[in-house]
Amino acid sequence: MKSLKVLITAAGTVTCQSIIKGFRQQQELDVCITTVDASPLSAGRYFADRFFLIPSAPDPAYLPALFEIVEREGIQLLIPILDEEFMKLAQSRDEFERRGCRVVISSPETIAICNHKDKTSQFFSANGIATPKAWRADELPEPDRIPYPILVKPRSNGRGSVGVHKICNAAEFLLWKDRVQDPLYNEFVDGEEYTIDVLCDFDGRVQAVLPRRRIEIKAGVSYKGLTVRDPEMIRVGKLIAERVGIVGPANIQCFKTDRGLVFFEINARFSGTLAFSIAAGLNSPLLLAKCALGEKLQRRIDDFEDGLMMLRYWDEIFVHNGDKPRRVAIPLGEQGR
Repeated sequence: MKSLKVLITAAGTVTCQSIIKGFRQQQELDVCITTVDASPLSAGRYFADRFFLIPSAPDPAYLPALFEIVEREGIQLLIPILDEEFMKLAQSRDEFERRGCRVVISSPETIAICNHKDKTSQFFSANGIATPKAWRADELPEPDRIPYPILVKPRSNGRGSVGVHKICNAAEFLLWKDRVQDPLYNEFVDGEEYTIDVLCDFDGRVQAVLPRRRIEIKAGVSYKGLTVRDPEMIRVGKLIAERVGIVGPANIQCFKTDRGLVFFEINARFSGTLAFSIAAGLNSPLLLAKCALGEKLQRRIDDFEDGLMMLRYWDEIFVHNGDKPRRVAIPLGEQGR
């Protein structure tokens, strides 16, 4: 059995924990997992084989800390989680490569398009892909002439639904206009919301596309969802990933409306609902690990379980004075057997 040493950042996130689940659920590779985080109170540390505290991404000591861990632990594959890390890591790919480590990250140009929502909007428009009309603060008409309702969101490095607000009239606009730093305003679109999970290999070839409906969303994270084999979403999701230049994972968000699909976001990373895609048959962490080991993937891009529903629930880890962590699993009842 081939082996691989993997480092995953942001151990406290549900995304990191979902990547770990993907590696733990498979038996094709022997994967040694190292996680890092800026906080010691991270649940993901207890699912990993190794854990290290590191500075947060804006800190100048962030990259040197990662370089040291990569060299000391012999890390072969680095999977970053947080948008704030991406530009530094994209610009440092060659330095990691020289240390024998491949980073799952797109190019700096691609990261700039995905991380800055106005550039995302411009990309969609330039490629003939329907997208909500967008305005920077200096492009808006007078408050009483704005075509309400609109959305306001942070222009860059948004996470989940943090800082996203619906504005329905001039009074609400005046209330929120100074509360969101570096805002971008979007035309409000009414429709069913979908996320399209995409996986590309290290040469940018699309290997998988999985659309799923976001039935219920809390704080920007899908808690109830349904996989959907929608040919148009698969076609456009593949097109977007190829044209923007994704390497590794991405999740592309759109609305299904009376006028067709309307796309509004590209995140060049794994989704917080990665565990759902893995359950539907798309184990993206395993596929990336195989790519890192030089294997050629042979699969249909729409190879996943259609009509699978996810109902998410809370789970916990308990730690007392540094003892071995305890976890209490809930047995399934009669209806779940």
